[in-house]
Amino acid sequence: MFRRIALLPVILVCLSVSAKRDLTYFWQDKDGIINAQTELTFELVNEIINTDTPSTDAPTQARKAALYLLDQVCHDTRLDGSPIVANFLDGRMKQVLSDLKQPLKKGMKVYKLYNDGWIIRTPKVTIGWDIYRGRMVKDGTRHLMSDSIASALADECDIMFLTHNHPDHVDPFVVECFTSKGKPVVAPDEILSDNKAVTHTRKEEIWKETFKAANGAKLKATIIPGHQDKLQNNIYVVTTPDGYTVSSTGDQWLKSDLDMVLNLKGKVPAVDVLMPICWAAKLPEMCQSFGAKVVLTGHENELGHHTIDHREAYWLSYNKLEDFPLPNCLMTWGECFNYEK
Repeated sequence: MFRRIALLPVILVCLSVSAKRDLTYFWQDKDGIINAQTELTFELVNEIINTDTPSTDAPTQARKAALYLLDQVCHDTRLDGSPIVANFLDGRMKQVLSDLKQPLKKGMKVYKLYNDGWIIRTPKVTIGWDIYRGRMVKDGTRHLMSDSIASALADECDIMFLTHNHPDHVDPFVVECFTSKGKPVVAPDEILSDNKAVTHTRKEEIWKETFKAANGAKLKATIIPGHQDKLQNNIYVVTTPDGYTVSSTGDQWLKSDLDMVLNLKGKVPAVDVLMPICWAAKLPEMCQSFGAKVVLTGHENELGHHTIDHREAYWLSYNKLEDFPLPNCLMTWGECFNYEK
């Protein structure tokens, strides 16, 4: 009863936007009914996930239902490039921006952006990973994530790591947002190879480097020379000055790399929070190899580049995480996971 009362004003607002007609019927208005249904779905999803927030506890039925609802929207190809989806994404990113502006005195926050983009924040440094705006909306006026939001996210970061040279992980606009303000962007040799403002690094065996963020923080990194098929895919295991260790695996997917990524014990520091792709080969064994204390999967529901059979539904990730051997949490766009040692 409480949820119905709370949603009533929202429903009336959503259905009245620009319609100015009898809102009881959508006869012969196929786009209208899909758009209204999508707006209402997003409102309900926001209400649920803003109160039922990310945790390593077993997910509630309400939280699972909210992510399943997002699957339904993301797998409806009629909505690919829809301004309604873009506005939902921007709204979620605005919540990230709002939280990034709040003081952080202890612990670590991990924000899930669109696709496999992440922001990791500790009291001493804020790190971006594979930040990407998404594809253009249908009218060609903007990307799924607006330029202003993407630029504002970059403003809050001190450094960004790029894993591999795919357009859904490397966004030249976002890279320019960093480099134009003297913020380091670290990438394998194949990414924007002619861009002298990008710090290129790649070896064919596990190696160590130290990177200096724009705010002066020094990040110690152990880098694993992975691949997605034949593409270089750097896996950065990064330790912040606060002593937190994090890593995103990018799109690590090459069977001949398995021996390396499944035998990392003693070669990399144990990872506090690991962000692997949800379709990683031998996902449980790989996460254990990193010594992960918490696992947050990424890359669910990447729209546009992938057909629905490879958009990686949240329900698929929930299935993979059932009886998982390590603490884990499935998140969606714009959510924050709080971690403390």
